[in-house]
Amino acid sequence: MKKVFLILATAIVFGYLPSFSQNNLCVQSSPFCTGTTYNFAAGVNAGTAEVGANYGCLFSQPNPAWYYMQVGISGTIEIQMQSTPQVDIDFCCWGPFSNQTTPCVAQLTAGTAPTHSSPGPSPDYPSQNMVDCSYSINPIEYCYIPNAVTGTYYILLITNYSNLPCNIIFSQTGGTGTTNCGILAPPINGDTVCLGETIHLSVNNPVPGAGYSWTGPNGFTSTAMNPSIPNATAAMSGTYSLTITIGTQVSPAVTAVVIVNPNPAISVSPVTAAICVGTAVDLTGSGASNYVWTPAASLSSPTGTTVAASPTATTTYSVIGTDTNGCTGSANITVTATYGPVITVTANPDHICAGDSSLLKVNGNAQSYSWSPAATLTNPSGQSTTAFPLVTTSYSIVAANGGCNSTAEVTLIVNPVPAIDFSADKIEGCEPLIVNFFDNTTPAIDNWVWDFGTDAASNNISYLQNPEHAFLFAGTFDISLTATSTNGCKTTFIKPEMIHVFPIPVAEFTSVPTVISVLDSTVWFSDRSFGASVWQWDFGDYYLDGNTSDIPNPMHKYSDTGTYVVTEIVTSEFGCTDTATRNIIVTPNSALFVPNAFTPNHDGLNDRFFVSGDGIMESDFNLRIFDRWGRLVFFTPDLHAAWDGLIAGEKAREGVYTWLIYYMDVKYNMHKIKGFVTLIY
Repeated sequence: MKKVFLILATAIVFGYLPSFSQNNLCVQSSPFCTGTTYNFAAGVNAGTAEVGANYGCLFSQPNPAWYYMQVGISGTIEIQMQSTPQVDIDFCCWGPFSNQTTPCVAQLTAGTAPTHSSPGPSPDYPSQNMVDCSYSINPIEYCYIPNAVTGTYYILLITNYSNLPCNIIFSQTGGTGTTNCGILAPPINGDTVCLGETIHLSVNNPVPGAGYSWTGPNGFTSTAMNPSIPNATAAMSGTYSLTITIGTQVSPAVTAVVIVNPNPAISVSPVTAAICVGTAVDLTGSGASNYVWTPAASLSSPTGTTVAASPTATTTYSVIGTDTNGCTGSANITVTATYGPVITVTANPDHICAGDSSLLKVNGNAQSYSWSPAATLTNPSGQSTTAFPLVTTSYSIVAANGGCNSTAEVTLIVNPVPAIDFSADKIEGCEPLIVNFFDNTTPAIDNWVWDFGTDAASNNISYLQNPEHAFLFAGTFDISLTATSTNGCKTTFIKPEMIHVFPIPVAEFTSVPTVISVLDSTVWFSDRSFGASVWQWDFGDYYLDGNTSDIPNPMHKYSDTGTYVVTEIVTSEFGCTDTATRNIIVTPNSALFVPNAFTPNHDGLNDRFFVSGDGIMESDFNLRIFDRWGRLVFFTPDLHAAWDGLIAGEKAREGVYTWLIYYMDVKYNMHKIKGFVTLIY
């Protein structure tokens, strides 16, 4: 929220004081005096109290007005505050403190005590530094300060909670203590300057309507609020005092440490300096803490205690030094610069491939020569030398005449031979093996020659960057790539035994027999493969368990008629496979065997009548037996059930009986057959 600052003027009068204005900064609080009635226009939309204090029971602090009071006579102090017209005002009060400004605002603390809005002491206060507080809706409030001690300070905040236009009137209405109404000079600021600068004296929180009287060293006096003293000398250092006058009252003096510091005496070493152009000399300043050097163009740095100067012509440098007090001094030094021999250097050729060489030569005469780096040179101290670097290298030459050197530099570009690298999508497999090769060579290549290491000369070379090659026969093959870079540098790289091609096995088998009946459906298989180490058989009747095998010579029994494709897959030790297939034919067959007589005499021989057969669906079977009069004497749907010669528990008569059988064979064909059986005891 916006804060509006209104200054409360100090008045040294007693009785009724109208029209005090509001102030919303704690450090700019106005004095409150016993025996004085204060009347000021409350702020409206005038901001809120500053952050940092604990305002206790005040949950908000709109339109704040700050006052301080210095206790004159010890005792209790009660202050009545009221608004006119009557609107809601609030307050809080802190203390005791040693002065009116230091507590602002971090030392303004409070506990959790509630609102106290009636005259007299509160049972809840003091609460930390807060001595009283009210957030009531009343237009009249009472601040009660217990046990005030002479010389201590209390701070009072009054707020216009209503935010409506009104005047706030307040005064001390009770208690045995009083506040001191003597005036105080506001704090002042001194100054720290260097010789020759201007001294500035200033007042913090000036008191409107007050007269000012300054005194100081060297006979200084002034009645200005904020006086200035030009051309400072050492004699002007010392203590300056200020008193203020309001009416007939004069405040005690307040003081401030004006300091006039001397300017440093700056010197530069060495006193003289002569260099060869291309070299440098260190210039060191003394007598100060920080230095600024000019001209900066030929210096290693424009600042610093020591800088390196490398002028190309005789130059005078100036340095300005600043000491720890901010005072400055200056000094000059001249650096004489002399040139060495005039030289240039060439490389022939100036571009080579790694492993080749170039002739380096100095053009221009000198007394001595020194090349660097020397490790890749044949003669590092000659006017010419041969260089054989493996990477691009900058060579420098120092040529000397007398005491001065000249330097030159030449860069020999070394184009790297191609760093050949290549890969393949596969490096081993079964014949025939098709491999895609990928060139990963750096730098850029514009010519490729691949050698795949096979015997077929017409199919052994490729000039593509990423070729495909078919290895038709088993073996181990070396792969090489010769690459030429765009800079003309060429090299060859071989990967020995990179590709491994494995032979494939040959799958073959025989079966005995190849055509079988469903009644005798076992087949023996014999492996005739070559190079196999793993066998996988599929007997073709995939809808049954046990239709596979992994032994070389298995046997298998078929459960139904049909033509079955038998598959043998053989795998070599290298994982290569081959497949062979044959057909097995299972012919259909069903038969029913019915006896023509039985003897149920319990002698253990042929005692029961039953049927048997092959290729019969047991789920679709029934047997009926009739006597000679056509009566049904026996029935069963169970293929394995038998007639024991009893009819309704009694022995049947000897004679001929008729049977009738219905059944379905394994090919889902229905059959109805009829016959006769003779019962003999």
